Amino acid sequence: MIAADMAGAAFRPSALAGYEDWPGYAPHLHRAGSTTAQDLSDVLGIPAVVPDLGYTIHSETAHDDVITARLSWQLGFGPRTSAWFVRPAHDADTLFAGGFGPVPPGLQAKLYGGRAIATWLAQQGFAVLAHDAFMWGSRRFGLDPLPLRSATAVRGQQSLWREAGVEPSAAELYDSAAAAHEETVAKAATRSYVVTCMMTTFASLLPSYLDAHSWLLHSPGLAQLGDWPDLAARSSARALVQYALDDQLFPEQGMRDAHAHLSSALPELYTGTFWQESHVFSKAMQEEAAAFLTEALRLSAPNTSHAPDPARTAS
Repeated sequence: MIAADMAGAAFRPSALAGYEDWPGYAPHLHRAGSTTAQDLSDVLGIPAVVPDLGYTIHSETAHDDVITARLSWQLGFGPRTSAWFVRPAHDADTLFAGGFGPVPPGLQAKLYGGRAIATWLAQQGFAVLAHDAFMWGSRRFGLDPLPLRSATAVRGQQSLWREAGVEPSAAELYDSAAAAHEETVAKAATRSYVVTCMMTTFASLLPSYLDAHSWLLHSPGLAQLGDWPDLAARSSARALVQYALDDQLFPEQGMRDAHAHLSSALPELYTGTFWQESHVFSKAMQEEAAAFLTEALRLSAPNTSHAPDPARTAS
């Protein structure tokens, strides 16, 4: 909506609230160690690593045989990133597992079998970093006041809610605004970001499954480097892919095609398992993943016997 400042003059709300410094940082891109890695980095627009990244420990508590610390740090652009760092209370034989995002309480019961996954992993001997990803939590865009395009979409949704007699929650209002704002973010992304918890093929998503995912899953130009399994095959890391046959977001044939491709491309590094589950990370799947990570991390770092320094973890 058009708002007015205290002097009465009309102003246009920022379309990138909290990220006004983003366009200036966009040219600072990661320099990879190989040509194939650089090609992928260029398409995704991976930002350069901030040297000597500082961090702040806001709190630290001991509970359930683990220690949980609340951290934050400032990347090269946008708001500060918040994170939880959960590690065993006793450091012997600790293994590091990063990249687990925070799980909202409602989803914990629905998708994770009611298990607090970070705490549980720490109890198994892992040190877990759960940080907010781009566009989520501490790294979300400011949507108050709403940018003009998003405001128009939200007003339309509010009209539909009124006609249906629905009183939306604050979360539903924000989700409506955020969905409309994705297109604006995509326009600003002279780098694009891909966030995944899946494996399939590009072709399997067309045409019926295309609208099941946001633009983050479909980075422009990414398909020029190969299909999703091809991209995964560029890594020399050991990989476990868990496929959920009842997943409502990805077709079974796409998963099976990806599995066949990876089995052929990475016969020594890839493991694929199929589960009769929907789009969830069940307790049994969690336990399989933890066992796989334990073995893979021990093989890659046999002399590591202590938890990582939180400063190194944050970077």
